This record gives sequence, C-alpha cells and structure tokens, in this order.
Amino acid sequence: GLDARWCVVHATHMTPDEAARLAASAAIAGLAPTTEADLGDATFAARGMYCNPQVITAITTSKGKAVPTPGPSCKRALSPTVADGVSYVLKKVMEQGGTGAKLRFGKSDLAGKTGTTNDHIDAWFAGYQSSLVAIAWIGFDSPASLGANETGSHAALPMWMTYMAKALKGEPETELEAPAGIVALGIDPTTGMREPDGRSKTVEFFYQ
Repeated sequence: GLDARWCVVHATHMTPDEAARLAASAAIAGLAPTTEADLGDATFAARGMYCNPQVITAITTSKGKAVPTPGPSCKRALSPTVADGVSYVLKKVMEQGGTGAKLRFGKSDLAGKTGTTNDHIDAWFAGYQSSLVAIAWIGFDSPASLGANETGSHAALPMWMTYMAKALKGEPETELEAPAGIVALGIDPTTGMREPDGRSKTVEFFYQ
C-alpha cells in the first residue's frame, strides 16, 4: 500500500505506473482537484488551448510494431490574451518578492501558485513552463494536519523546484510575449508609475 505520508509529482507526460499512482492517491486522499489544477495550468501554458489528458501515449504489439493511437483532442478554452495575462501574474510568484524567488534555479519562464488547505491538511505547488506542467503535493493518506508551518511554499515548493530543475535542464527558455490587446511598459517599481525613458527594468503588461 501507500506510505502514511508521501508526495507525488505529477507531470503531463505520465507513465502508466505514474497514472496508476495518481489515481490511487486521488481516491484515497481526495485529490481530484490537483488533477484539475494540472489541466488548468496546461491550458495557460498552451496559451488558452485545452487538451484532454492522454494516459496512453503509445501501444506496441508483442513483436514491437507500433499500433496507431488517437492524438489529443484539443479546443480553445481561453483567448491568448487572457491565458497570457494569467501566466504573467503567476510568473510574479517566481520573481523577486514572490513565494518561489529564493528557490529559482536560473529559469525565468516559470509560473505557478502555492496551495494550503484549512488546518494544513494538504500542501501543494502547481506550476508550469511552456513545455511542462507539474504539481507537487504532500499530505497523509487519512486527512490530518501536517503541522502549523507545513504550507505549500514550505513543504511542496522545494519538491517542485527539485523536479523541474532536473526535468528542464538544457531546455531553452520561452519568454512571454505581449499578445494582441496588451502592451508591455516599463514602470518604476516603487511608485508603480510609467517610466517613458526606458530606464526601468521592471516591465508590466497592461490592457489597451
């Protein structure tokens, strides 16, 4: 069976064993919302395109011959403007002053959000980069408090960072570009006012 206290890092490209473990954890610990968060983050990462998750990505016969499998079913759920706006906000979590700033590993294109349930029963961090979405969760099989300081940023974020640092090693960064309807402007980080002369290195996105 599952250990009394364990963690799971769920990536969008799951192996069958990982999928089975995720299903078991969701049934035992009531963690269906983590899978929903994963799909939501995947939609933001894909700039508003929602794709049904695929547990089986390839099938081969006993002789090693590949069997055709259907590709993902995708549809537009959000406009690129809305999806990129959310990604921009979630990237702030990983920047200076944000929850994940101290644990960054040299990547500037990460986005995500911590989560802590009442009484510290669950702690997680859900985040993504343009090519990978992952969630780190920690808790007991039978709901019980993890402890007063076991928040998403303290208990789950370090696991997420460790996984992503290995998974994204050597992967190129993808900078978030301002979509149609949004302009990028330099601002004074102290006053929040626009600096038209281009001196500021702090850039914010604004709807036109």
